[in-house]
Amino acid sequence: MLVLAKPKLVARLLASDFPSENPRIQTRNFPYTKHVVYNFEMNNISRKLSQEILNGNDVSEILGNPKEFPTELIEKLSIQTATEYWNGKIDFDDGYCIMNNLQTFWVTNDYFFKNFGFGKIAWKCYEAFDSGGFLRPTDNSNIDPAEKYSKPLIEKLLLQLKIIK
Repeated sequence: MLVLAKPKLVARLLASDFPSENPRIQTRNFPYTKHVVYNFEMNNISRKLSQEILNGNDVSEILGNPKEFPTELIEKLSIQTATEYWNGKIDFDDGYCIMNNLQTFWVTNDYFFKNFGFGKIAWKCYEAFDSGGFLRPTDNSNIDPAEKYSKPLIEKLLLQLKIIK
């Protein structure tokens, strides 16, 4: 995982051959767009987590084998997963795999499980996807449990987070 603490890219622009255009050396500070790098990393992680149900060690490797539980990353991945599912960018199975893999990562590491919470948002997202993974005995066999159970919980979460209106 790449962690950047407000980095800046500094470019030194040399004077032009035409002094009237650029008569002095100029220094410009360009804030480095860490969001682009971070979003690329998050999308890469999500893609790997959405492929199949993995064991905790495989998920840990995808997350960069963190020594401390990456609470912020887990929360952001959960929000991204819920949002992308809501917007139709990923299907239910992808979201289900992502959230189950994140939960497995937490639960199978004794140190993380004993010392860190999974995160409120992550739990809500995990429960939303988990609830749509199966039919209930009282359900009609032609209903989609993801639509009946997961979608409303995802909507509620995204409304609470003010991501949708």
